[in-house]
Amino acid sequence: MISYEIPITVMSIFANAVMIFTFYYVWATKTTPSYASTLFYFFNFAGFIYISIGFKDQIVPLIKSGGQLIFVSYVLVASFLVDRYLEIKRKRDEEIDEKKK
Repeated sequence: MISYEIPITVMSIFANAVMIFTFYYVWATKTTPSYASTLFYFFNFAGFIYISIGFKDQIVPLIKSGGQLIFVSYVLVASFLVDRYLEIKRKRDEEIDEKKK
């Protein structure tokens, strides 16, 4: 467990910092930052690696931390997808309004 403790601690701190910063950025600017989709793949991959190692070696804290990384990755991608959907919908509504005039 000791060989996994430092990397998972660093990843958990980084994931929490990214999630808090993303929430603040979305609150302040009303848009999702562009790094959200990239970090989704990074946190998702790392989370599944830690979960698989945790199941293999029967280490529950490693499984929980891997689950946290996967949760953060899906929060980021959900925020990104909702923002893109609203942006496309807004553009479509503007085009419809322009055609009506």
